[in-house]
Amino acid sequence: MTTATDGIASVYVSLIVDNTNFGMFTTCDGLGCEIEVTKRPEGGNNAYVPQLPGRITYQTIKLTRPLDATSSKIAAWVSSMANKPKRSPIELRAISSDGMSTVASWTLIEAFPVRWTGPSFNVGTAAALTETIELAHHGFLSSSTGV
Repeated sequence: MTTATDGIASVYVSLIVDNTNFGMFTTCDGLGCEIEVTKRPEGGNNAYVPQLPGRITYQTIKLTRPLDATSSKIAAWVSSMANKPKRSPIELRAISSDGMSTVASWTLIEAFPVRWTGPSFNVGTAAALTETIELAHHGFLSSSTGV
């Protein structure tokens, strides 16, 4: 039995937009943030330089997977942005490799797709066909669930 303190060896990431499940992804990069720091030297204080927190910035999140039956949903969603761009809360769920439990989840605030990259076809290689979706957002809410 896995406890909350055990490391999780591998997970899949589920992408859910407006209650539509776009399937499982095998890699997720960029989930994080950075807070700008402003240094304010003070006269007479030689022990340290005070550091003040500033703006918070979020990277785009990149999800990658082999093509599957839900790939057409991703293409349709990205295509719909050309006619009517829409920011939505997007949920990412880290699902255990056995598919039985949610390890953690994050809700991206006002997210939207900024890039979709389809597969490269080369008859000379036996590599899997993959797609990548990249999402911009204004932050995230975490609701870690532990197993």
